[in-house]
Amino acid sequence: MKQFFESVRINNGEAFLIELHQRRFDLTRLAHFGILPAVDLGHAIESFVAAQTDKARIGLQKLRLTYSSQIEKMEVEPYTRRQVAAVALVEAPGLDYRYKYADRSALDALRASLPAGVEPMLVQDGLLTDGIYANLCFFDGGRWLTPDRPLLEGVARAAAIAAGEITPAKITTRDVEQGRYTKIRLINCMNLLKEANDIPLYRRPSWASPNRIRTHRFTR
Repeated sequence: MKQFFESVRINNGEAFLIELHQRRFDLTRLAHFGILPAVDLGHAIESFVAAQTDKARIGLQKLRLTYSSQIEKMEVEPYTRRQVAAVALVEAPGLDYRYKYADRSALDALRASLPAGVEPMLVQDGLLTDGIYANLCFFDGGRWLTPDRPLLEGVARAAAIAAGEITPAKITTRDVEQGRYTKIRLINCMNLLKEANDIPLYRRPSWASPNRIRTHRFTR
């Protein structure tokens, strides 16, 4: 049976963006298992967090919820933000990640060819889609734009669109290569737009093709 997961932001014991997590949880279960009894994700998470030690209820925590037709496991641990120094364009033809599968081996393989601290920006048919663990946001000097056809519509992306903080747009590799965007941020539920660090984009990147994966690394 296929497994899926949700990563949920817990801050001082409170779950964030739970309505968006609930929607994705419900749609995933419906698509793969048909009509099932409803599960109140907020209540399940609240009960789990309340049963943890004080250490797991203080500060910023990341809760991983694994499920199939029903919730199978929940784990929580303190969250430390990763610092990404550079990004790379990585071709990902045929990759389907409409649902948040627990098996991420196909995504991890795309990252395996890159040095530490370099985050892939996945490309399909010349269009930017996502990162490995985050949605992409590009700054054009006046506003933040996000690819309009992501592989996975993240909850932080959905919340930022609803708040008017980012705008969906078609973003091509040509746009990026020609320097249309000055910087990028990688966002997810643990790194909201206002929290994510800026990663500068430069016009003269070097090219490499490790393991037959076309990459485009932006360096000084």
